[in-house]
Amino acid sequence: MGGAQPLLTYTPLHSTKPSRAIGPARPIVSHDHDPDMKPLDRPAVPTAEYLRQASVPSKPMRAMAPLLIIALDGVVDAPLPYHLSGGYTDVLSRPYLTTIMGYLLTRDSPWNFCFYSSLPRVDALRRLKELNLPTGGPEKDERDGVVGLFARDDLRYAKHGADGDYEYLDLEVIWQALKEEEGEIPWGPHNTVVLSDFKGRMALQPYNHIFVPRIEYKSNVRPCDDQILLYMIAALKDLETETNFAYHIKEMEWNKLDIWQSMDPKHFHERNSYLLNAIRICANSRVSITAFTGNEHSP
Repeated sequence: MGGAQPLLTYTPLHSTKPSRAIGPARPIVSHDHDPDMKPLDRPAVPTAEYLRQASVPSKPMRAMAPLLIIALDGVVDAPLPYHLSGGYTDVLSRPYLTTIMGYLLTRDSPWNFCFYSSLPRVDALRRLKELNLPTGGPEKDERDGVVGLFARDDLRYAKHGADGDYEYLDLEVIWQALKEEEGEIPWGPHNTVVLSDFKGRMALQPYNHIFVPRIEYKSNVRPCDDQILLYMIAALKDLETETNFAYHIKEMEWNKLDIWQSMDPKHFHERNSYLLNAIRICANSRVSITAFTGNEHSP
């Protein structure tokens, strides 16, 4: 990949690390079953320093080696509801997944990207393989674009009153892990963006997150009309020329649901402009726009 650098220790697909129970994407009461998830060591709110950095106005300038973190659960997969799956648990890829991956892997792409999942690491790696997504590799000269995988043991939990414990993705954990591995790229609120369907999990760094709603299966809507990943191409291209991602995302309100789903004229026309921009970006980068390609893994 043009912009990616190998940053994290590779976890091989044949890892023998035992799989833990898959935790739900909602508050959980006990972590006795999941001892590797650590408690959050500070209040579950943005720090004053983060809010200060997020308030610095962004300027038009090309971002250097920005970091993209993609939620494996709910953003790139498209699980069927039980009444449509017939009880099968096959993993389906979201429409236009190969298109956004093609954009990220072009020679001119500045992006370093990784995946995160609430699944245990072994299961997350299996999910990547099932979706034909890059899993990283041990050879520094044979890169497949992804710089790492963060899994359930990288999440943090904190008490939330009578509701039990909440799970959080703390970007400080990710930035520190990448710093220890690579060091020379100063990632932070100014050049990091997370694509996630779970807004509550991003409470610690709320303005570095673009809210990507899960795919909805409706009888009157074709699955290929789920164009959210094409919108993301336009949003990411926009961020490539911003000096402060957190400020820009907050100003654009990309961390809210309305802009991606509301049918009011303002948001509807805005999404159409993103779609046109994505088509133009793909044409310029010679990236094929394909809704579905199948996801049977080829060994």
